[in-house]
Amino acid sequence: MSQLLKRCTACGETFPATTEELCRCKTHKDGLLTECKGCKKKRDKAYRGLPGVREYHRAYAETYYSRPEIKEQVRNYHQAYYHRPDVQEQVRVKRRDYYTLPEIKKYYQERDKRPERQAHHLVNERTRRARKRSVLGTHTPQQIQDRLQRQRFCCYYCSSKFERVKGKYIYHVDHTFPLSRASGDAPINSIDYLVLACPTCNLKKGTKYPWEWHEGGKLL
Repeated sequence: MSQLLKRCTACGETFPATTEELCRCKTHKDGLLTECKGCKKKRDKAYRGLPGVREYHRAYAETYYSRPEIKEQVRNYHQAYYHRPDVQEQVRVKRRDYYTLPEIKKYYQERDKRPERQAHHLVNERTRRARKRSVLGTHTPQQIQDRLQRQRFCCYYCSSKFERVKGKYIYHVDHTFPLSRASGDAPINSIDYLVLACPTCNLKKGTKYPWEWHEGGKLL
C-alpha cells in the first residue's frame, strides 16, 4: 500500500501525510496543515517579531486570564490533570532523572552551602513548624540580621557575646512564647516575638515563658 504524500505550499517539498512532518489542522479534511513544521515555525517566528504583536498578545492574555471564571476553569483543569496517576508518575520520573544529573547535584550542593540559602532554610523551617501548630506570624532572614545588630551580637538573656566561628555568629532564634504552648491569635512567629539567644540559654529556657525562667528571664 503506497503512503499518502502532501506537498508543502511554502517550500514546495513533498512530505508523508503524517503528524511527524506536518502540523495538525482541524479545518482540513485530512486533519493536516498545508505547511510543513519547519515552514510554519519560520512563519510564526516572523509574525511574533512584528512590532506590537508581543505586547498585544501579552495584554490580551492578562485581560483574559484575569477573569474569575477563567481562573476557576484553569485551576480545576490543573487540579484534575496533575492528580492523574500517569501524570504523577511522569513528573516523578522526570524529577528523579533531572535531580540525579551530576551537574545538577553539584549546583544544588554548592548553592545550599551559601550563608543566605542556609538562612532562608532556617526561616522556612520555623515557618513550617508554626504553620503545623496554626500559629500566626512570619519573618525574614533580613529581620533576623537586623535583630542581631540591635542586640549588638549578644545573647538576649545573659548578654554574653555570641561565639564566632569562621566569620559566622553562633546563636539560636528563640520564640519567647514557645510554639508548643501557643494559644490565641498572637503572631508569635513574627519578629516582634523572637529574640536571639546563645545555645546554652535557649536550651535551658526550653518551653518556658520569659517570666517563668528566672535565671535569665527578661520581659520584652
